[in-house]
Amino acid sequence: MNRYIYYLMSFVVIASPSSAFAGGAVAQRQQAIDRQRQVAQQQVLQQQQQIFQQRQQSIQRQVAVQQQQAYQQVARQRMAQQQQAYAQALQQRAVAQQQGYAQAVQKKAYQQALTQQAVQQQAYQSAAQQKALAQRQQAAYAAQKQAQLASMRQQQNSAANKRAPARYSSQEAPDEVVSLEKIWKELDSSSEVWAMMMDLEPKVMTVERYMNYFKQQGIHIRKSPPHYVHLIDSMTKDNPNLLRNPFEDLVKLAAIIEYDFDNGLDKERMARQILGEVAYENNRKRLGF
Repeated sequence: MNRYIYYLMSFVVIASPSSAFAGGAVAQRQQAIDRQRQVAQQQVLQQQQQIFQQRQQSIQRQVAVQQQQAYQQVARQRMAQQQQAYAQALQQRAVAQQQGYAQAVQKKAYQQALTQQAVQQQAYQSAAQQKALAQRQQAAYAAQKQAQLASMRQQQNSAANKRAPARYSSQEAPDEVVSLEKIWKELDSSSEVWAMMMDLEPKVMTVERYMNYFKQQGIHIRKSPPHYVHLIDSMTKDNPNLLRNPFEDLVKLAAIIEYDFDNGLDKERMARQILGEVAYENNRKRLGF
């Protein structure tokens, strides 16, 4: 633009010497120059406007780019925040599920503990009842034993002749009653006389005698004599051949299969050895093992 104005001014200076000869022509030239100047000014203004518009457009484009970048950054931040919130929600959900599972496990364990405690209490009460029953049986047995001993002494003193009866009973005549001493002597070699004893009291006294015998050897049998009287009766009824053995062996066998023969050895092994595998398994079922 400055170069164009300089060209016009140079034209005016060069043309001015010839204007002395023609005044009208100068005026026309001046008007032409003015018009050219106006045209040049308009062109300059147009160029300036174009430049301004170009700058405005450039600024608008820059602003649009900046706005787009800002929008994308905000969008990325929002996306990151949403992802973080989602991850936190998943983590909280996982923690809640773990806590719920842990609480369920604790609740189940607590219920199992309560059930086990109830079972233990029931077992304790049952054991206490059995102990009380055993104590009552032992007390009754002690009273019966004293009465039986007194009766037998009286019978032994009043009997003149004694012989071995076919069946031993305290209800038979005095001359048919055989003393326990003689019965015990026979039991040392064979238990066949056991099947002839009809009364419970002499059988209980006999079992107690052998329990005391084992006790003197350091072997403890803790269940009551009446219990073993019924067990031996059942054993010999199912297998009469057992009566051929000494009664000591019958008491030992009964105590072993009851896991009550406490001589310091393994009770399971003793039961397996004396019974054999099949009878051993049947005996465990009988005891509820």
